[in-house]
Amino acid sequence: QRSVSSTLRCAVSAPALGAHHHKHHHGGIKIKTRSATARTTAYGTSATATASCPRHTKATGGGFTEGPSSNSNIGIVYENRKVGQTHWRVSEQQYGFDQVKLTTFVYCSTKARKTHQKSQTFPGPQPNHLSLQKANCTPGLSHIVAQSGGWKTPTPISGLSIEDLAIDSAFAANGWEGRIAGEDAPTQFTLYADCAKGIFAQVGSKTTIVHPATDLLVHATAACTHHTHPAIGGFSEGTDGDHAAIIPYEDRAVGKSWRTSGLSIGNPMAVGVWTSEVFCR
Repeated sequence: QRSVSSTLRCAVSAPALGAHHHKHHHGGIKIKTRSATARTTAYGTSATATASCPRHTKATGGGFTEGPSSNSNIGIVYENRKVGQTHWRVSEQQYGFDQVKLTTFVYCSTKARKTHQKSQTFPGPQPNHLSLQKANCTPGLSHIVAQSGGWKTPTPISGLSIEDLAIDSAFAANGWEGRIAGEDAPTQFTLYADCAKGIFAQVGSKTTIVHPATDLLVHATAACTHHTHPAIGGFSEGTDGDHAAIIPYEDRAVGKSWRTSGLSIGNPMAVGVWTSEVFCR
C-alpha cells in the first residue's frame, strides 16, 4: 500500500450507534450536544454515523472527529451535513488497514431556527484541479441566509487513489461554500445550505501556518466570545505549491470554540495555511 502522501497528487493552491450527550450554557442560547459513533472494518469500507437531537429541539449544526489518523491510515470524510431538522450525518471511507472510529456530533437548541435545505450538484474538478462552488439560499432575499451547510461526494477511494477530497467547507454570505480537489476521473459533488431568517451573533476565525515537512497533524481553533457559543463552524486550506493537501479529520465544537484538524500530505516544501471558522449564537 502507498502512503497517503504518495497517492494524493492533486494540485492545491491558496485555499451499532451509541448516543452520548451534554449541554452547556454561557449566557447565550442553550446548546445540547448529542453524538453517535460508527467504525469502518477494512480498507475501502465506509461507515456512517447519524446523531439526533432530543425532543423539542432542532439542530443548529454538526460536526465530526475520527481516529486514529496518521500518514498511512485515515478515514476520508465524504459526507457531512444536516438531515431534516434534528439530525446530522457524517460518512467516511477507510484509507489504510486499521479500523477508523467516526464520531458525529449534532448541536441542538429549542431556539434553533427551522431551516429549508437548498442543495446544488456540480461537476467534479478535472484531474489535479480544484472546484470551488456555493449552494445558495433564495437569490435576492438578503435576510434569508445559511444557518449551516455541508457537502457530499461519491465514495472517494478507488484502488489506491483518492478521487475527491473536500478541502473547504464554510459559510459564504447567503449560502454555503465548498471546494473539492480531484485526482483522476472527474465525478460530481453536492453542496447543501440550510437556510432561514437571521444572522449570527458573532463570526470568528483562526489561521495556522502549515509546514508539511514538519507539521503532519495540523490544528486551528476559533473562539466565540461575549456570552455566545458555537452553532456551526467550518474549515479552509491553502498552500503555495503543487501536490499538497490537508485531509480534514476533525471539524467540531469544543467548549466555546470550534476546532478543525487535518493531516498534511504531499509536497514538503508547500508552506500553507489551515483555517478554522466559527459562527456563534
